[in-house]
Amino acid sequence: MPKELKYIAQQAQDDFIQDYAGNTTFFTLEDWVQRCGSVLGEYYLNEFKAQYAELRQEKRDEVVGFSTDVLSELSLTFEGGQGEWTSKEKVNAFSFAYDKQNSGYQNVFITKPAPRKEAIRTSINELWQLEYSGTVNRIFWYPEGGKIKAVSKGFCNLQEAILYYVPSIEEDMMVPDGVIDYVRRTAVQNMMIAAQQIVKETNNGNRNKTMETEIDKQQLNPQR
Repeated sequence: MPKELKYIAQQAQDDFIQDYAGNTTFFTLEDWVQRCGSVLGEYYLNEFKAQYAELRQEKRDEVVGFSTDVLSELSLTFEGGQGEWTSKEKVNAFSFAYDKQNSGYQNVFITKPAPRKEAIRTSINELWQLEYSGTVNRIFWYPEGGKIKAVSKGFCNLQEAILYYVPSIEEDMMVPDGVIDYVRRTAVQNMMIAAQQIVKETNNGNRNKTMETEIDKQQLNPQR
């Protein structure tokens, strides 16, 4: 079951200190939220880069695809009519650098009216092609301004749908079930490495050594 990022960060913190966080804990919960968010963002970015490089090598102009196990799911309701609709909900999808396909938005499945069927992906730049497609009784969709727009070529209707997408990294985001364990374990490993490199400057009771400044101690007790 998907969980909010802040709760995964709390679990990672518990795994790291193996106790309740105290007043002298160096890494705060905010640090863990940031670290877990960075791990998740890096995971999506690495997956995108690997598949993008493969598509470029094969000279294929396709949308980079992700497994549904690592995608978020959002129910959408649509308003409009006469063959054109817009989702009421706005989607915070992940944005990839140099991505012209809006790969953060992956798939749209129409759920109402039944039966369930997948809508066909298009883009703003490709809408002109629909004028020459004739009547195909299919619904085409594309993202615009964070919302999902849909157009019909034929006798179709659209009321509700499910969107699969790569979520934007935020504290309250729902992390897909397929990457929860990876995010938690990797964040703990990264924090262990970071903890070994930290030297505290104040004496607050932890085991780290305090830093000393370069002072001529003889000047503190001058000989008279």
